[in-house]
Amino acid sequence: MSLKPSNTARRTDKELTDIVEARLAYLGIGLRPELWRHCRHVDNEGAVSLYTRPLWGVAATLGVDRATAGTIRKTLTAVDLKAECERLRQLETTFLTPADPAYPAALRAIYDPPAAVFIKGALDCSGPVVAIVGARRCTAYGKAVAEEMAMDLAKAGITVVSGMARGIDSAAHIGALRAGRTIAVLGSGLDILYPPENRVLAARIIESGALISEFPPGTPPRPLNFPARNRIISGLAAAVVVVEASKRSGALITADFALEQGKEVLVVPGSVRSPVSAGCHELLKQGAGLAASAEDILEAIGLEMPAQKASIANNPAVETAILGLVDYSETHVDDILVRAGRPAHEVLGDLSLLEVNGLISRQAGGWYTRLK
Repeated sequence: MSLKPSNTARRTDKELTDIVEARLAYLGIGLRPELWRHCRHVDNEGAVSLYTRPLWGVAATLGVDRATAGTIRKTLTAVDLKAECERLRQLETTFLTPADPAYPAALRAIYDPPAAVFIKGALDCSGPVVAIVGARRCTAYGKAVAEEMAMDLAKAGITVVSGMARGIDSAAHIGALRAGRTIAVLGSGLDILYPPENRVLAARIIESGALISEFPPGTPPRPLNFPARNRIISGLAAAVVVVEASKRSGALITADFALEQGKEVLVVPGSVRSPVSAGCHELLKQGAGLAASAEDILEAIGLEMPAQKASIANNPAVETAILGLVDYSETHVDDILVRAGRPAHEVLGDLSLLEVNGLISRQAGGWYTRLK
């Protein structure tokens, strides 16, 4: 079968033609993830050769027997690449492969970079990237810290990457969106958002950043997909920050990948009595860095925090009068109103101002958490 789409038939630039052919060859592999364990180390020429060389050549390229080579050839040539490109276009999904110059350099450097990265939005990894991951069943403290750190990193020009899972991942994306951009790496096809309640968050991420996945459209969120997804999260990042993780948390898998990839691993400490922080404390024992603020994270990757503007312009009294009434653990609005001893509409207005300025976080049910 021909790897050239019809609109490239008249191209004469050999380099461009080679890129197009290799790009489509990689796409074919990416659309069949079960083949990747055999094909993960092929280069551009090797990817094309899987379609064009005799079976003995395919077997030699991949280091497999001829029967396995025949199965791989049959699987690949059964894919209608032109139709698949049209399907991706209709799904408003683009893709990058190792043949593309825009393929993230950080991913090229890991042991098994994806054959294809499917994208909704704009994937831009040209600047510093930091991953924030953690427990799905997180505490209000962990959620507040993840949001604050992500927001401060975004203010400093950092792209925050996470997995859009419930809990810490979602909090990291939300915090980053308050001041910048974020990338969500999914463990499913981009047309099957998981968890489904994050559809609105996903739409917001696409507006300024990207949703990405190595799994082709139509792939459900199978449990085995998520460990593979985690290597991409760590692969994109210069550092991985873990905010709350039990001893069996998937966030620890991301941390392990980061260590294997030579990335910085930092941990936000929690209560010694909290099982959701037990995995974090184990990482600290093993030598992970401590992250108490965005400044700690930036220092770990060799950057400095830019000067910040005053947190509450033209009304510093709000910080002393109201912020001090909100605890770092959850505080209910009724308790804040009692402590303030002022008209409710004034206190609620001040709370809104504090939230807009990123000093507090509001949760469902009238609960507030202090961030700074």
